[in-house]
Amino acid sequence: MSIAIVIPWRDGGDPQRAANFGYTLRYYLSLNLGTVIPIDDGRRTGQPFNRSAAYNRGLTLTTADTIIWNEADTLVPPEQLHQAADLAAQAPGIVIPFTERHELNATATNAVINQKHDPWEKKATRVYPHKSSIGACGVTSRETMHAIGDHWDEGFSGWGYDDTAMHHVFRVLAGPPRWVDGRCIHLWHTPPLRSNDPTIKGQIAANRARWRRISKMPPNELRDYIQ
Repeated sequence: MSIAIVIPWRDGGDPQRAANFGYTLRYYLSLNLGTVIPIDDGRRTGQPFNRSAAYNRGLTLTTADTIIWNEADTLVPPEQLHQAADLAAQAPGIVIPFTERHELNATATNAVINQKHDPWEKKATRVYPHKSSIGACGVTSRETMHAIGDHWDEGFSGWGYDDTAMHHVFRVLAGPPRWVDGRCIHLWHTPPLRSNDPTIKGQIAANRARWRRISKMPPNELRDYIQ
């Protein structure tokens, strides 16, 4: 089985996010699981980042049987990724390679990035419990991608709700999601929800509205609706 790891990233000027991306990229390269594809969304500087567009561009760059869709601030143990890839190959549907998301704070994150601490030994300041976090990393087969139309929905921009919407799309069009027991690590950055920027707030509101439309759509309309 061939594996590709697609990591969406465009430098928006935040040094913390850039440091997280650099560490995440080095981490996945060190695992030798498969081809690692860091990829931007192809949009102009100044436009909000579109993670789905980056994923779609990454998909065109690989012929791998299995794709790991991994955010630029998330670490998953290799054993869990192997299990997820095996599950993804057995039946269509997205596989989430963790059941708990462990959030590191700023101090712990920078200690990890500066190679002073093993990320798996740092205590999380917040834990998203069993199956409550779904967007940080997902694993699909080619068959699963064909079932949803071979693309992620680019109707979302900036932060928020695209992961929830796509989890729904995969579940409805490809099959029930599955999980691999274990944790993932999320590296700290300033949460977008804390922003007072009206543009960012507007993007989040638009994303929320789009997710609500998608969540109510019958299956026969859903595949054609996602952009």
